[in-house]
Amino acid sequence: MACYEYERAVREGYLVDYDAVTIKSDVRLKGIFLSEGEQVRLVDTDTGAQQLDLLEDERQFDTADIEQKITAPDSNRKMLSNDFFSAVALDAFRSGNPTVDDSIGR
Repeated sequence: MACYEYERAVREGYLVDYDAVTIKSDVRLKGIFLSEGEQVRLVDTDTGAQQLDLLEDERQFDTADIEQKITAPDSNRKMLSNDFFSAVALDAFRSGNPTVDDSIGR
């Protein structure tokens, strides 16, 4: 069985080396708590149809539920903001490695 190693693929130009970027996020560290009466948007993952609804009771989503059962669009927007990526790019430049990985998860 042949083995083609990651380092070799980078060296030969088939892959680009990267540094993982991590972010501290209360949502991803503590989960999400929604209060009774809070307005939420429900999305049918099969059709994409959206519907606004009011919660009838409290709901707690732990960190394992984030992006599986619930998403926090404002948190996602903040992580993908230009300020964040500008800071990451500057840090990568200063460290001598100008590549930036957009996978997020601190």
